[in-house]
Amino acid sequence: MIRQLSEGDIENELKILSEAASAEGYHFVQRSIEEWESRANQFSHPGEILLGYFIGSHIVGMCGLNIDPFSEENRTGRLRHLYTHPDFRKQGIAGQLVQSIIQNAGHYFTRIRLRTDNPIAERFYLKHGFQQVTEEDATHCLELN
Repeated sequence: MIRQLSEGDIENELKILSEAASAEGYHFVQRSIEEWESRANQFSHPGEILLGYFIGSHIVGMCGLNIDPFSEENRTGRLRHLYTHPDFRKQGIAGQLVQSIIQNAGHYFTRIRLRTDNPIAERFYLKHGFQQVTEEDATHCLELN
């Protein structure tokens, strides 16, 4: 089940997901927790959302959408912090999270940008409709109708 993360999810479930991510060398899940706790980024502006994928009561994946801080256009979103626990990969969880983000984004944004240097992630994003771009601070973009 996909749902918007709450304060309680950040304090409890997301910390468990962060441990798995950190073990793989990914520190952005922990950064999400720190930014939430410091109130630097709580995905609280119009159009912003932080989603979790839950199996039972446990989070196994996450993905966020912010107003793109690197764009001068306030109708540009930035996909952030897509992560799936390694025990639950190859089950379509990341794709479902991204599709939920895209559906939510269409109400507020005209495009979504992201940055990745991971070749596996790049193939994933291309599969989900993103195009490679040579923009400053972005490697991929999805134009929304």
